[in-house]
Parts: sequence; structure tokens; C-alpha cells
Amino acid sequence: MKRSSDRILTTHTGSLPRPSSLAQQLRARERGESVEVTALNSLVKESVEQAFSKQCAAGVDVINDGEQSKVAYAIYIKDRLSGFEDKPSVPSTFEYDFPEYSERMAREGRTIVSSDISLPACVGSVAYAERVPL
Repeated sequence: MKRSSDRILTTHTGSLPRPSSLAQQLRARERGESVEVTALNSLVKESVEQAFSKQCAAGVDVINDGEQSKVAYAIYIKDRLSGFEDKPSVPSTFEYDFPEYSERMAREGRTIVSSDISLPACVGSVAYAERVPL
């Protein structure tokens, strides 16, 4: 682990914006549509490299992948743990109250949970199903 006795090290937690092309492919995969795996992996690799570069340029000390390979962290759980199933999502009040913002987020390829993506719900015992990150 990186440490410093001279200053507080910086990092961030959570998703960083994904390029629109990557976000579209991730959402398509999540909806069960066919995606070209090699092309998707290439987009993820490029996006992670960009996220690393931007964090380094901003002076972040402890960098991460910004969750570039995931459509959303809350949805990713079902890919790694058993006991979860997709449940159709219901548009939130937020989407109804601020439709222009939701549309802009979608155009920019930014993560927003909407009715086209199912949310996982715990339906049984939880255990590791896949230990290798996607």
C-alpha cells in the first residue's frame, strides 16, 4: 500500500465517466444484446488507460480503473455473487421530475439506472460465484 508521512494521499471512490461508445456497449451487454467481446475489451482497456492518465495528470496518488468495465457497481454484484437475480427496474421519481437531465446523462453515456436496465435483487444465499473480475 502506498503511504506518506509528509502529506495526505489522494484517491477517489466510485465511477468515472465512460466514453459514450463504451457505455453503449456495456448497456447493450447488460440488456442481453449481442456484443463483440474483443471490441468491448479493447474499449475497456482504452478507457481504463484514459482514466489512469487523467488521474495521474490531476495529481491523484492512488489511482483506480473508475469502474470502466461495469455498467454500474450495483448491477455488477450479480456477476460475482450467487443469490441475486435481475428484477425489472421501475423509473424513479427523479427520472420523471427531471427527464431532460436523464436524457442528457444517457446521451453522454453516463451511468444512470433507468427502466432499460434491470436491478439485481437478493433472492437466496449469497456466495462467490466468480472470483475473477470481469
